[in-house]
Amino acid sequence: MTDRHSSAAGRPCPAGRTDDIEQFLVHYEDTIDDRVAETVEVMLCPGGGHGRESGVMASTQLTGVHSLCLARVDAGSGSGVPRILPKAAATSAFPPLLRRAATVLTVLGLAMIPWLVFLHAGLPATAQASHWAWTWTGLDSFEALGLLSTGLLLRRGDCRACLTSAATSTLLLVDAWFDTMTAAPGSDFKLAVLMAVFVELPLAVACAVLATRTFPRPGR
Repeated sequence: MTDRHSSAAGRPCPAGRTDDIEQFLVHYEDTIDDRVAETVEVMLCPGGGHGRESGVMASTQLTGVHSLCLARVDAGSGSGVPRILPKAAATSAFPPLLRRAATVLTVLGLAMIPWLVFLHAGLPATAQASHWAWTWTGLDSFEALGLLSTGLLLRRGDCRACLTSAATSTLLLVDAWFDTMTAAPGSDFKLAVLMAVFVELPLAVACAVLATRTFPRPGR
């Protein structure tokens, strides 16, 4: 096969035929490009013509490998240019394991409602904790770890900062809630409210906004 191509390439071409070929390419260049793109698309994704109409590539995951299709996308000049673009997986291809996990989590969330009623009615108004100092030290340690890891990931431009930022926001909300709910009446309660309003809650909101801003999205 290599010898046939090399011999054909080395064969001299008459000057008149060269001019005809050049004129043919000039007049039918766009048509040839479209036909080639359509042929390659059919070879890569048989039956996937809908991707060309929508202007988006169809992506199908087979055994961990994505098969790609070419699609015609408007380049702004009025001509369709074959490009390869990502497309989110269809909702019908939602993995069964994730569907079952979604069902289990939803059921557990609904089951928490009667449990909350039972706790509110059955727990005593006051209680004595044996490890009170370690309780708050541990919670504040997790908050410090979350703030530190979020800052370091942001400095590196790591998109995983959205995970640590979301976790830190949750910890700060928990801190504000339990700090005010467990504070003794009087000055301790007032200090807990001031800390929650001016420190913990604003920082929790900032971390939540940061988590949404740094969450990776297609095309970013």
